[in-house]
Amino acid sequence: MSMDYICSHYGVPARQGGRVRYTGGRHPQLGTIVDAQGAHLLIQIDGMQHAMPYHPTWQIEYLEAEADHAQLLSMWVIIDNPSDHPGKFVAHRWLIGSGVQAATHQCLVGNTLDDVRAQLPAFRVKLARDPSDDRVIVETWI
Repeated sequence: MSMDYICSHYGVPARQGGRVRYTGGRHPQLGTIVDAQGAHLLIQIDGMQHAMPYHPTWQIEYLEAEADHAQLLSMWVIIDNPSDHPGKFVAHRWLIGSGVQAATHQCLVGNTLDDVRAQLPAFRVKLARDPSDDRVIVETWI
């Protein structure tokens, strides 16, 4: 069976390289479709080394399919000293829109806050920090 079979049989917008959110575990996880295996998708969850098989309709959200039909806001959230980059500043790109609120695989890493700011795409505007933000969030740019 192939990706075409999965798309037509299950009515899903699966494609190689497509981004998904798997919600069947304790916490939602983002991943990338790398192939098809039988009637399952091979999805590599972000941060994992190997792709694993997932049923195309069980707890899978197709992020780019939603993005195709909605205007999405791109924002960068800068975090100080995250566990995956101790002692660094990291900016994660998020997409926000109709039914979508997901971190992408894109991140910028720097030794200082200014290092990360210098890597942000041009013409971004800094939002005022909300008191309810997690304390590791330094600032957000849209």
